Amino acid sequence: VLHYFFSFAGFEAVLWTAMFGGFVMYVARLWAHSRRDVYERLQKFSVKNCRCTVEPDRQLVCRNIAVLMRSKMATPGASDEEALQLFDELVRQELPHVFSASLATISVPWHQVVVWSFLWQGSYIV
Repeated sequence: VLHYFFSFAGFEAVLWTAMFGGFVMYVARLWAHSRRDVYERLQKFSVKNCRCTVEPDRQLVCRNIAVLMRSKMATPGASDEEALQLFDELVRQELPHVFSASLATISVPWHQVVVWSFLWQGSYIV
């Protein structure tokens, strides 16, 4: 077994495995950072800070959100500003859970990765 790891073919296989594993870990890390960034942005969400492609449409969009919040959230006497604040709070409370559920964690236990690695490299060892 040790002879295999010190041969060129063994070194090449280990090198390719390390490179592939490093790439997979890098991609997984990027994915984790992007999920964290989405969560942080949702925690700081405000309608006032959203980008609007056509700026004159912002008033229409905010007015429609206020009308929706007054009709659905049982706050018929709320001003537009209060309705938008309620909408911001609703987004901060509900959307992180929705995004977490939709982007379910895909993980593989470390012991399975070790077994798969040995099985994959096993054909080279034998």
